[in-house]
Amino acid sequence: MPFLSDNHPLRHTVILYKPLRGDTHAAWPSLPEGCSLTIMSSRPEGYIDSNGTILRRPAAGQPDITVEVSARITETATGKAENVVMGLPLSAVYQGPAVNVRPADVAAAKQAYLENKFGFFVHYVPRFTVDRSGSAVDDIDALAGRFDAAQFAQDMRDFGADYVIFTVWHFNAVTLYPSAVNKRWRDDRRVSPGFKSYSERDLIADMAAELSRCGVDLHLYCHPVDGHDFTAEDQELTGWNDCGGNANGDHSRWNQFQNELYDELCRRYAGTIKGLWFDGLYLHSGKNHPMIDHGRFRETLLAYDPGLILVANIGDHRSADILAEFTSADYGAWELDGDITRNLGFRSVNPDVSNSDAATWPVTAQQPAMIIGPAEWIATKVDPGIPLPHSREELFRYLVLQSSISVSGGLAFAAGCFPDHGNIWEGSLKEDLTYLNKTYLAPVAASIKGTVPGKAYVTPEKSWLNNMAWGVSTESPDGSIIYLHVMKPPAGSRTLHIGPAADGSELESGALVLNYDGSTSAAAVTKTGDGYDITLPDGTDWHILDTVVQVCRSATARANGSGQSR
Repeated sequence: MPFLSDNHPLRHTVILYKPLRGDTHAAWPSLPEGCSLTIMSSRPEGYIDSNGTILRRPAAGQPDITVEVSARITETATGKAENVVMGLPLSAVYQGPAVNVRPADVAAAKQAYLENKFGFFVHYVPRFTVDRSGSAVDDIDALAGRFDAAQFAQDMRDFGADYVIFTVWHFNAVTLYPSAVNKRWRDDRRVSPGFKSYSERDLIADMAAELSRCGVDLHLYCHPVDGHDFTAEDQELTGWNDCGGNANGDHSRWNQFQNELYDELCRRYAGTIKGLWFDGLYLHSGKNHPMIDHGRFRETLLAYDPGLILVANIGDHRSADILAEFTSADYGAWELDGDITRNLGFRSVNPDVSNSDAATWPVTAQQPAMIIGPAEWIATKVDPGIPLPHSREELFRYLVLQSSISVSGGLAFAAGCFPDHGNIWEGSLKEDLTYLNKTYLAPVAASIKGTVPGKAYVTPEKSWLNNMAWGVSTESPDGSIIYLHVMKPPAGSRTLHIGPAADGSELESGALVLNYDGSTSAAAVTKTGDGYDITLPDGTDWHILDTVVQVCRSATARANGSGQSR
């Protein structure tokens, strides 16, 4: 009679770790005290030996194979033993990154992200996302199957988005693609009935293809510490509680599970996605201690694309150096509720912040991910007449302000979408963002999208429009053009006085005003003893939101190094 009963811990815990990339040995989690495991044989033969050493792998470019490993588990004290059979996945010989191999390619990827100013963040999650009838969609295959990738991509183009941050998994780490890792670690090993932890449809690949046709980049939201949502059985299967609540406890099994999952993700979508956006502060939920091995994690993340943009959500931590704790990421993001005066809002930076006045919203070099839909991060409000928390005009003003300082993707508006066709957005969101792009953003896009933060006129970190003199500036990547965004014009005068350039640049005398009908008007730039006067042409006035004045930096200043892209 076998000594491993159906509910014996070894029935749950024993799994051969998948050897990742350059790993040379098969391994398994630590066995309970007093037990040992011995490999007896493997089929097909010739891939591993009795010590778990990998003898060979499939040839480069070939699919994974599964080696059937027969092992014996022995209780030392009693001598009782039982044979178990486990599958060992073996991937092809790792040949290094698939894309962005050269340092110049990595630099170009980061430069492109610096020049991205308008992102759109979407949570699309089973159990929480509802359909137009208001019913939550629990089944992952139903949720994935009902997603209209073509409509979604067209909307992103109509909104004017540079890139999308889309949830690949969140609650219960259910993936929107067929995940062999989830299936092996969780679904195939449960004793009790459980949910399906992956979709049959590769929604991510379908969406990426449609977004690419529309010229929109794709980044994926994911959560490396989402085990708090798991069932007790799934927590046991993945080692969520192995640490016993101690910061120095055992997190090795959870880290193995996560590294396998992210290796699968990054390998699958190398060259298809531009970045990953991580939630959860990498902390063990409820215990609040770190549980991710950042060195190993970063190696996995960049193994197939060293140019991948890695962003960590810093939640309500507004410290500029918070990323010192999260060394697997390169950029940070602020999380902002629809009511930005709440705990994840701006009140800790500006006590007088107003939900309806973008002139009070602080700007940051990090990326704000800001709810603009009528609900939270996920589509739940089916009433088409429900109001949005912010006006089109306030959103545009904040987008301009963020563009002047951001080195991390500008500003990401956030809203959920419905699993339907046609208008897949809550309230008037589609109408408002399409209007915002067509009326405000597109006519002056050259001064916002594809620009870098102003060096001649620098926007201070955590400042806001009300405590600025006249507005902000952006620049072309080569530093030849400075865009002055005049958002606080002088009353009763067509002439604005600004100070000298902070970097010593000289401005040329001619200037253009970028009008919102797509035309341009000539403006005058006059050097004074303490800066410059910018004068609009006769018969014109300052725009109520943002008057964009395009000025050339003098060739002499550029030759001396002023204004070059950082």
